[in-house]
Amino acid sequence: MLLVKDLSVEYNNVKVLKNISFALNNGEKVIILGNNGAGKTTLLKSLLGLIPIKSGKIQILGKPNEKVIKEIGVSTNLESVYYLLYSIKVLELIDLYCDLKEGSPQRAINFIKEMKMEHVLKKRFYNLSSGEKKIVTNTLALFTGSKLILLDEPFEGLDPWRANKTVDMLNSVKSSIIMTTHRLDILAKLNTFSIYFLFNGQLYGPVKRASDLINCYVTSSKTSIIKDKMDIILQIPMNNKNLILTKKPVVRKILDYTNIDEIYKVVLE
Repeated sequence: MLLVKDLSVEYNNVKVLKNISFALNNGEKVIILGNNGAGKTTLLKSLLGLIPIKSGKIQILGKPNEKVIKEIGVSTNLESVYYLLYSIKVLELIDLYCDLKEGSPQRAINFIKEMKMEHVLKKRFYNLSSGEKKIVTNTLALFTGSKLILLDEPFEGLDPWRANKTVDMLNSVKSSIIMTTHRLDILAKLNTFSIYFLFNGQLYGPVKRASDLINCYVTSSKTSIIKDKMDIILQIPMNNKNLILTKKPVVRKILDYTNIDEIYKVVLE
């Protein structure tokens, strides 16, 4: 389904992604947790062939990533993909995009209505609020029959009720999913997803199931020599410290934090 090998991306001679490698099988669902500025959006854009890569290899559905943007088997909620269609009404956008992707416009429209957002259908895309745009782009990604769905912060700007409806849909779809987020509270609701951590442009993991992560504890160490290694779920180098996720009870559980930014802030202090 997806193969990424030694991927590096640079902006203005600064490495944003550093030698990232991972693979995704048919039907597998993955969450990439990262703080703001970690490179999450850059990773998705590089997978879609929207930005040039410095080095490495990306294959999606057996094709090089440069050809992915035209591939009907891949969809995304990245707003920039729909930039040329900003001026048309949402209903027209759904009809057009589902036609291009051989998806079902009625299923997409039904989901918009289920989210109690039918008022957006007659609006032009550029007139939508940020939360409305997120719901529409999530819908376009999820209901076009794609084999691989790439979602960037799909809960951003959504109220709790609509976020929960989106979680239910993510759990029900059969497609492979790569989803980025900085939120931790949704892990318990997506407990079959695998988890990677993206920090300073480097990828760590996977934790095979979110359910293995939600009961772990967070600590840090200045040494790379760690006792009780059997209890460690994941260890992430962070400047002069190591972030440690462990089964061994310590001060705070991972879900005591709202988002990954809070954890990194505490560890780096």
